[in-house]
Amino acid sequence: METYTLPYMPTELSRIHVRLFRNVTNAAALRASLIAAAGMEGEAGQLERDRYDFCFVEAKTVCP
Repeated sequence: METYTLPYMPTELSRIHVRLFRNVTNAAALRASLIAAAGMEGEAGQLERDRYDFCFVEAKTVCP
């Protein structure tokens, strides 16, 4: 895992952690769960979104 500080962000939001996971076998389930959480309403939706208080990045979308 690598940690970076983004100088243009507010101090409390400026530190990010990046980790590469290989051979992920449940990527489709993770994506479906993340999308479902985004569409949920109310307190239950907020609790579900809190589980995903981070971001997944598909490396192929940012690396040639």
